[in-house]
Amino acid sequence: MQALEVWKKFLSPAEGKDKEHPNDKGGATYRGFTLTFWKEIATVLGFDSSLNGLRNMTENQWQTAVNYFWQLCKADKIKNTSKAVMFADYCFHSGISGGTKKVQEMLNTINPFFNLAVDGKAGPKTLSAINIVPSVVFVPMLYVQRYNFLKSLIKKDASQAVFSNGWDNRLKNLFTAILPYFMVTIGVTVFFCSEFIKYIKM
Repeated sequence: MQALEVWKKFLSPAEGKDKEHPNDKGGATYRGFTLTFWKEIATVLGFDSSLNGLRNMTENQWQTAVNYFWQLCKADKIKNTSKAVMFADYCFHSGISGGTKKVQEMLNTINPFFNLAVDGKAGPKTLSAINIVPSVVFVPMLYVQRYNFLKSLIKKDASQAVFSNGWDNRLKNLFTAILPYFMVTIGVTVFFCSEFIKYIKM
């Protein structure tokens, strides 16, 4: 639960309130939830799934929706706080499938032996690989990968440049939020080695 609370503390000010920028491909958004995604989860959670329901989301509903998303993207299965927060925020910002695919691509780059299917689904093998790779490797690589991905969106579509500063600040603030939990210790290295040996035997 610590990781979830760390993420929510970062997420609330990062997302702000109502956002309906004409260049935003996600469409109408309120506190990080697009109307499209809100319709999907509001029905499950018993909330008003309309645009009005999104705009009038209560603090309690937002907390519940974020908790639900955390489990939906499988961040609750990641053992390290910094890795769980980095993963969840990527999925929240780029969609669960899109964020997971980028993480799977990165994991295959870190170690081709993982041989993960880039299918956008955080299954047992993907989660095991995330938990195996130490945070000292996972966090910086995902930060750079996500930064480059966002810049590539602008390169493909100049209309997205208006979001560049906001995206940059989001990444910087996210790293600041997880910094206290991002530590390199001998214990982490030992854990990585033992877990990798177990993974090979799977």
